[in-house]
Amino acid sequence: MPSGKGWGRDGDIILRRGKTCRLPDDIIEGLLEERQEARQTQDYETADAIREDLAQAGVALNELEGIWATSDGRTGYLPQKQGGKISTAVIYQLLRKRARARQYRDFDTADDLRVELEKAGVSIDDSARRWSHKDGREGPTDGSQNRDEFWGKAKKHKKLPG
Repeated sequence: MPSGKGWGRDGDIILRRGKTCRLPDDIIEGLLEERQEARQTQDYETADAIREDLAQAGVALNELEGIWATSDGRTGYLPQKQGGKISTAVIYQLLRKRARARQYRDFDTADDLRVELEKAGVSIDDSARRWSHKDGREGPTDGSQNRDEFWGKAKKHKKLPG
């Protein structure tokens, strides 16, 4: 069961009740896309209604971590696109998660994140340690070229994988 910050009281209740979520992953992801579109158009009533429907079905959302989880243990990533395209900040968020997964030898998660990025139009060249988006944006994949750009401007930098 997922744990940590960002689940909120309702999320903790959903995840602890142990009831099987009967929604398939593709339906959950479709509802999350609809919710994201509603939020982008400032239709918060619809977005909140979708979140409540998901909660009733046994799906908790963690906005802080950008993930969803079901009461029966399935997890996935929340859609975080702006204006129909993935933002550079979200690209770096997913690349950081991928770098951590690779550091801890969790290659299944790292591969899932790579697929998620590819679906959003991001190509990753691990040998060159660079990413590029089909719209021309590009940057480092691991922080070796520009630590502040990759990890953010925190006072304490994370140890790089490898």
